[in-house]
Amino acid sequence: MRYLALTFLMEEGDPRREVIMADFDSLPIETVTDDASGLMAYIPENAFTSLDDIKFPLANAIETVTFDHAWIAHQNWNAIWESQFEPIAIKQALLLRAPFHDDAKDEDFTFVIEMMPKMAFGTGHHPTTYLMLERMLNEPVNGLRMLDMGCGTAVLSVMGCLQKASQVVGIELDAHAADNAREIVLNNGVEAQCEILTGDASLLETQAPFDVIYANINRNVLLADLPAYAMVSKDGTMLHLSGFYPSDVAQLKARAKDCGYHPLSEAKNQAWMQLTLRYDAPGDS
Repeated sequence: MRYLALTFLMEEGDPRREVIMADFDSLPIETVTDDASGLMAYIPENAFTSLDDIKFPLANAIETVTFDHAWIAHQNWNAIWESQFEPIAIKQALLLRAPFHDDAKDEDFTFVIEMMPKMAFGTGHHPTTYLMLERMLNEPVNGLRMLDMGCGTAVLSVMGCLQKASQVVGIELDAHAADNAREIVLNNGVEAQCEILTGDASLLETQAPFDVIYANINRNVLLADLPAYAMVSKDGTMLHLSGFYPSDVAQLKARAKDCGYHPLSEAKNQAWMQLTLRYDAPGDS
């Protein structure tokens, strides 16, 4: 079977990468490769309809997306992915690796997460995931009830479990990504502590309050979902946000303030931001 290969040329660290990846969720893409030159996405011939149906509404809202396309023969996607996925060490405390990284020195790290992320977002290579994992290393969640919104690969959920969170709930909109997240949770042996749900912020209506919330999603989703996060926050709940740019911070802070949060700190990695806030319950000072 042939594949339609879509090629997006852009430099490493280009903020458009994540937004285009988000648009991939609405397309019949079988796999994605990512290297220093840009993104490559592959659509099976039997799922292809028309180039006019390949749309990027989120990315185009920022800047018009352009790409090259060509028909290619079937590829060994696993071999391609494995050739590109490198282990990641964060602060010499956390190692993210795949099962085929036989030369990784697990004993040199406090935490080790094994993952085969397939197409789900959140391998640690992206600056926003890195920022959130750094935050977790600085502020462990041991003994806390944790929410991981837009959990992707569930790397933050697994990290929470390894840090001995009392319970972790991960929520992921994309069904395929949620299945992959459950597999990664199982492979890391933390399924007793962690539940992965498929859906959006409406699932929070039946959840008890959380002590800490992580949400690594794009700005528009965060703006829309902040009231739902407040609904499952209690006095002192910590909210950690990422997935947005410096120009978005003021708007997110204003929206968060309306929902009962006040900002504590900011961090930046390349073009991406991370924001930490605390919830003050009504009536408390």
